[in-house]
Amino acid sequence: MQKYGHSTTGDRWDATEQSGTHYNPIPHFTFQMALDHSPRLQAVPQRPREDSEEDLLAGGLSNF
Repeated sequence: MQKYGHSTTGDRWDATEQSGTHYNPIPHFTFQMALDHSPRLQAVPQRPREDSEEDLLAGGLSNF
């Protein structure tokens, strides 16, 4: 952890300290899990799909 700053008396510091926390870059909470736990997300109306997945895969993004 990097700590830096200064005081009103003119003291300055710039220190690196080992932190006891660990960041896990692999997501452990999926969108479906968030949707299942959020009434606000569940209340958002779904729009009808205009194209099927097969149409999108066959035509690529050039149709947009």
